[in-house]
Amino acid sequence: MVCRAAGLVAIGLFFLTPSVGLAQANAGASSADSLQDSLAGISSPDLLEAFRARAADLPSSPASQLRLGLILTRLGEVAHDRTPLDEALRQLARAADARDDWPAPWIALVQAKLALFDGGFPPKEGPYQRIGSDYLLGAGDAFMRALDADPTNMQAAELLGKTVLRQVVQPQGKLALPYLRRATAAHPTPAALLALARVSHSVGDDSAAAVVLQRFLAVGGDSGVGGIELARTFSALGRPAEAATYYQMAVRHAGSPPARRLLRADLVWIMSPSEQAAFDSLQADSVGRWITHFWGERDAKSGRSLGQRLAEHYRRLVYAFAHFRATPESNQRNPRLSWGNDPDARLREESTLKFDVLPGGAEPQRSRDTRPLAGNGSSLASPDATGSLYAQATSQSLLNAYHPDQILLDDRGVIYIRYGEPDQRATYAGPNVPANESWKYLTPSGELIFHFVGVTAPTRLQEHLVYFSPLYASRSQLDPRYEQLAFELQHGGGQVRAEMLEEERERNLEAVRIGTTTDAFPLRFAHRLDAVIQTYGVGHLSPEGAGALLTFAVRANYLTPLDHAPVRGVAYPLRFRFLIEELANGQVIERDTVRNFVTSVPLTDEQYLTGQTAVPLPPGRYLIHTVLADQTGQSGVALAPDTITVPALNGPQLTLSDLVLGYAGATQQVTLDSDQIPLDPLGVIPSGADVTVYYQAGGLRPGQRYRAELEIHRRYNPGSSERVKVSFDDQPGQSTVAYRRTISLGSLQPGEYELEVTVEGPDGAKVVRRRMLNLVASR
Repeated sequence: MVCRAAGLVAIGLFFLTPSVGLAQANAGASSADSLQDSLAGISSPDLLEAFRARAADLPSSPASQLRLGLILTRLGEVAHDRTPLDEALRQLARAADARDDWPAPWIALVQAKLALFDGGFPPKEGPYQRIGSDYLLGAGDAFMRALDADPTNMQAAELLGKTVLRQVVQPQGKLALPYLRRATAAHPTPAALLALARVSHSVGDDSAAAVVLQRFLAVGGDSGVGGIELARTFSALGRPAEAATYYQMAVRHAGSPPARRLLRADLVWIMSPSEQAAFDSLQADSVGRWITHFWGERDAKSGRSLGQRLAEHYRRLVYAFAHFRATPESNQRNPRLSWGNDPDARLREESTLKFDVLPGGAEPQRSRDTRPLAGNGSSLASPDATGSLYAQATSQSLLNAYHPDQILLDDRGVIYIRYGEPDQRATYAGPNVPANESWKYLTPSGELIFHFVGVTAPTRLQEHLVYFSPLYASRSQLDPRYEQLAFELQHGGGQVRAEMLEEERERNLEAVRIGTTTDAFPLRFAHRLDAVIQTYGVGHLSPEGAGALLTFAVRANYLTPLDHAPVRGVAYPLRFRFLIEELANGQVIERDTVRNFVTSVPLTDEQYLTGQTAVPLPPGRYLIHTVLADQTGQSGVALAPDTITVPALNGPQLTLSDLVLGYAGATQQVTLDSDQIPLDPLGVIPSGADVTVYYQAGGLRPGQRYRAELEIHRRYNPGSSERVKVSFDDQPGQSTVAYRRTISLGSLQPGEYELEVTVEGPDGAKVVRRRMLNLVASR
């Protein structure tokens, strides 16, 4: 028998209390609350049966009926038996009928109805239960009767809001709003105001929700909760700047458990499994910093300005929840449709205003049944009956490629939130053909194609399209291989090579794996610039100090010069956006600048505009994401990130800058510490030339002897005999020195090489720097 001692004492006192008269309703309500709290600690059906017997012997009155109803409700919950719950409804209805202005029986009636709903018991007509309504609707009706009896009952108002938000069939949001408004006008508690705001959204009134949420904050509501709710609300209203402001408020107050749960509910749609694990292990004071880095890193990887990825995420959430809500069809594979069958339901109620997700976010699983769909041996048969094909396509065991944990959105919503609007779509309509659609995305790492199929809407990710020639032909615009498969299906005598179909299946499964565990927001340009950028971390720039030096070459075919150059010559404006991650702490720095680069004459389409720019940075290790665009923004490119180390030359440790390579006769001059280094902006050196190697050394001990070894060898074969190696000894007179060395390439043939510079001090300290060296045939 499990029972708290305090609970037994409270129940004993409750039974000894004289019957409560209707004039003593408030005292009766207080006693009912005490009894309910005590019953919550009891999990023994035998003990509850004993209490029921004792309560049944009390003289009949509204108070005793209330007592008996509460005990029966708890007994039904513990025993998972609807018989005591049905009896509880009858007892509580009798107490409510005795005087309908007493709220306690109505609230208790709600608890019994919720116990029936959460227990998964089918509804049936009974006390205060409308025909055709489920127990969740019945609970909403009872809450409204409780508020009719006592409009200032804040607990009833708060729970009414939560109950309405759980409703899927015939939600009572519009009916509940007047009760919630009346209650919060008299006693604006944070919990009741939050319920009012969420219900206001559920009926489509986001403007009203925003006003109520401001009141929520004004009366002392959790700033983290209010911030995230307002961020969601202003996103739905199409006001991203205000949404971002309140999101930052939420991040600053992310330590409270409710705020943390809400923030996670929105992040989990695009988190990787490892990110989910990292978030869940955070200490409360680290949550805000982690979220700031989460979004900053995604901005950097996308080449976006800080804050753009967050704004796009909420835009996608708004769209997905408007267009891809889960339906009974899309949830047939997941039986957890009701709140009661959902083990994470209590968390879900914290995030029902806009975008909700079940926690966990398990990785997608492949279908357990991987049998061939038809045929055997070296080929798969293509059945004639399209109806049976598509019946097979909607099979829950054969073709579903993704088994999500959440039940709020169909699979299109999952992909849309992670990848946004598809670059291309394709569909096919015909007799006996269920709904189908394919989406294609162009990503920096390659193309991703997803296939969705359903009975009334294309809701489910599929391992592959069903083997029907017109269906594959309709996808030929997405990829030429579909045209080939369509031809094989049409003219192959009913036989298609098994390896072709298995290759297609594996390709689709890989797309699903990537598409359900990663996300993207790539920059889109009408024209892609052909550009090469070389990045160097140096300790002394002139005159900026330490930082990153970048040299570039941009093909001129999509560049437009200014109509009126500010100087003599032809000016080409370029916009540089640098998103720089400091790897030590995850901070992201943004630099955005427009510069004019001048040539003496206009460039032809085959020529390159070359130049250099510098970004001052303190010593440290960085990942630099560079976006280069013209003045219109129509032509541009997001380049792969470079990792650099900005050296602390003035520190006590021996250190080197990056290696800057050039050769005599190169088209560009880089100025470093008043030294002119000739280099090719395309990053190539003609074979047979003498290579100029520039680097800065710091942490030197004046008067001590240092040895530098410079070696050039094949990049992927360091042991090859094709190598050049030279050594230099030096006795510097100061702690920081800039060196300029020259190496003759001798007879090295064109190809990819690596230059390795090793500097060793008198105490054995050694530093190595490397740089790729691309030799080309002499011009």
